[in-house]
Amino acid sequence: MFVVQTTECIRITVTDSLRDVLSISRVDEAHGEEASSVERFTVSPPGDGFLFAGLSMALGITAAQATVEGDLVPKSLHSIFVRPGRWGPELDVNVIRENDSRNFAVRRVLVKQNGRTLAEQMVLLHRPEKGNDGPASPAPDLPDPSQLPVAAHGLPWDVIELRPVQPHGTETWELMHPYWARFGKVTVEPTLRAPAVAFVTDYGMTYTPFPRGSTGGRKYLSQTLSHTIWFHRQWGTEWLLLSARLRSTNGGRYLSEGEAHDEDGFLVASFMQEGLLSSEPSRPWPGTDTSAQ
Repeated sequence: MFVVQTTECIRITVTDSLRDVLSISRVDEAHGEEASSVERFTVSPPGDGFLFAGLSMALGITAAQATVEGDLVPKSLHSIFVRPGRWGPELDVNVIRENDSRNFAVRRVLVKQNGRTLAEQMVLLHRPEKGNDGPASPAPDLPDPSQLPVAAHGLPWDVIELRPVQPHGTETWELMHPYWARFGKVTVEPTLRAPAVAFVTDYGMTYTPFPRGSTGGRKYLSQTLSHTIWFHRQWGTEWLLLSARLRSTNGGRYLSEGEAHDEDGFLVASFMQEGLLSSEPSRPWPGTDTSAQ
């Protein structure tokens, strides 16, 4: 548990741990014209070490959703990671209203710590409209999560349960996908599903450039530069299946793509991540990870 230091706490609930980590508080300090375009929130994520990029994205979506009314839902998120942050010290999450219309809203989100920008995000929200639920990429045919062992996740709090299809440990710096993930033994309620997806799509992506059985993860430092998510549909199952693969490496950078499916095989989200590969020894798993420039 941790203490939020400002008023009007906007709380989301996935499990007790993730609920606490994503509990943001509104700061009522803007006046005049700025007050109508900028909304400020704060949160102090508990723990130690370098901040997990997936948490920054989950916080950005949580804050963006808190500034819209009605049935608007996240359509996409585009995040650029500027510098690393740390667990523990307070984060400022500033939401700028770029546009509001009948069916769309655009929010620019700045995640800051000690006055310095850690991540800049564009969150697009859309009011779902009538239309066909067309063909989607089917989920791969993989073992049920109940048949797989639980893997350690390396985060500083017990937020998520992971079950990789192939055995994987926190000292195994190589491809982890595909894996099943859940946020406690509950079905995530609708308003919390996009932050949960944003959180988990980043997990293990820095290791997609390193095939299983290779030693590349011990030779290179893999860091997140940018991450984009497209949200296709709501999901209501207990587990999500995360798949990812390398698309390209060149000039010291990599590009990987992935998908999130629910237990019924429906495509929930697609995502891509660009990262930096530098010739330094790789670092520990996300909780103590320098996952930023």
